[in-house]
Amino acid sequence: MAKSPATDKSDGNPPSDEYRTVSEPARAEIKVKGSRFIGSVESVRSVEDAEEFIGRISSEFHDATHNCFAYKVGIGKEIKNRYSDQGEPSGTAGSTIMNSIESSGLTNVAIVITRYFGGTKLGTGNLARAYAAAADEVLCQCKTVTRILFSEISLSVPADMVSSVYHLAGNFYARVTEEIYSPDANFKLQIRLSYIERFKRALTESTNGKVEFYN
Repeated sequence: MAKSPATDKSDGNPPSDEYRTVSEPARAEIKVKGSRFIGSVESVRSVEDAEEFIGRISSEFHDATHNCFAYKVGIGKEIKNRYSDQGEPSGTAGSTIMNSIESSGLTNVAIVITRYFGGTKLGTGNLARAYAAAADEVLCQCKTVTRILFSEISLSVPADMVSSVYHLAGNFYARVTEEIYSPDANFKLQIRLSYIERFKRALTESTNGKVEFYN
């Protein structure tokens, strides 16, 4: 009998399909020597989402002196990130915003820091600290949420073994999204990524190898 994934402690590593991100958009503002730094943050699911968010905020604050940004998308080996100083001195804006994201432990998140110049030059050190402070401030305003990645798998079993599919689907918290008989039973299931291989092994054992997986 397969262990329930909820109680299987054989792997001490964090699940590879679980991540923390912001639960909703947020905005915060700080002022440093007359300059306004407005931080905007949003959860994103892809690079395209992140770029769209950056473009939207840059259009909203089209009259600003700078709209600097950073984003991080993905988990594990699939992480993609990008940042930009957007005309500020190199290393003073984009990388400091990215450092704030990294320090937060979040992913699938994008931040834009909008600056309205207040008439007093800050110098590179103070400027970098101001961008970091603005990024930290907007992240402090956020609630965070843990999200889980799911995938769909397709399989076929003899019709008299349908009960094994439903039994193990329950054990692995999988959701049956399609069931067709022709004459074998063909299923599509939504299942957590980190459970897929264990589910396949358990169903193969339960059906004595009479299951065929299509993906």
